[in-house]
Amino acid sequence: MKNNQSKIPFLWCAVFVVLSLLLSLSTQSWADDSKMLQDLDQVIQISKSHFDSLTPETIQRSSNQKLLELYSMSSSVVDYCQGIVDDKKEFPNHKLRLKAQQCQRINYRLAKKLEPELRRRSLKYVPVRTLLR
Repeated sequence: MKNNQSKIPFLWCAVFVVLSLLLSLSTQSWADDSKMLQDLDQVIQISKSHFDSLTPETIQRSSNQKLLELYSMSSSVVDYCQGIVDDKKEFPNHKLRLKAQQCQRINYRLAKKLEPELRRRSLKYVPVRTLLR
């Protein structure tokens, strides 16, 4: 149990790192595909560590605010990556769009993992599936 408790602060700190990376991605020059690929790789690694670390016990012990923050981060990543995947004119690099799809998948799974607890606590959220086009 102590091991799970030590992971909780890491998970929530990483939320802000991911959001910062998304902000960086949205403000940088689109000509720099290699930088975007690196940033997407970082988001994928952080999201995977979230997904792997979240146990049902960890989720249940988390506050409503922390659950909503993590859910919001995951759904924002899903929505952002959907924009990269859809806009072939703005993002012609196929490798970049594939990386965005990978990032989108792991964050979709992360959000879906949180939804049952959000429903159980009667918290308001937008289901992540509605963000997919």
